[in-house]
Amino acid sequence: MINETQRRQLDFHAASEVIHEVERLRSTGYKMLGNWNLAQICDHLSKTIEVGLRPHVSRMPWIIRKLVGQRMINAWLKHRSMRPGAMTAPFLIPQEMSEQDDPALIERYLDHVREADSFLGPLPPYILGEISLENWKQLQWIHASHHLGFLIPKG
Repeated sequence: MINETQRRQLDFHAASEVIHEVERLRSTGYKMLGNWNLAQICDHLSKTIEVGLRPHVSRMPWIIRKLVGQRMINAWLKHRSMRPGAMTAPFLIPQEMSEQDDPALIERYLDHVREADSFLGPLPPYILGEISLENWKQLQWIHASHHLGFLIPKG
């Protein structure tokens, strides 16, 4: 079980903040509080950006989007946080990796962050519900804040 008092409470508002933090963790090293290393987190976050920009999965049924998905989106944006321990969709779970970070996965994520930041729209229909482009971008930075908070920089 993760000790919530140890997890960092991050709140990124811009792609540049996310990029800076990933580069810092990569260069200084880190202690893991959760189950995923930096490369696994980057892989997961890359997949969620891809789903938003180029959805390769179908959307949730409209009733789920309306009753659950939209509420989740609204809560994440309002509180600028996500609840630890929530279930992750199987297609978003990173593959098993070695304890060493895969530099290619980290670079791929940084490329996706830059792509999301410069994306002008329109967004394809979002898997969880209706969302504006600016709120979608904020959701990506909130999601990064959530996961990167489980890594404690060493330096």
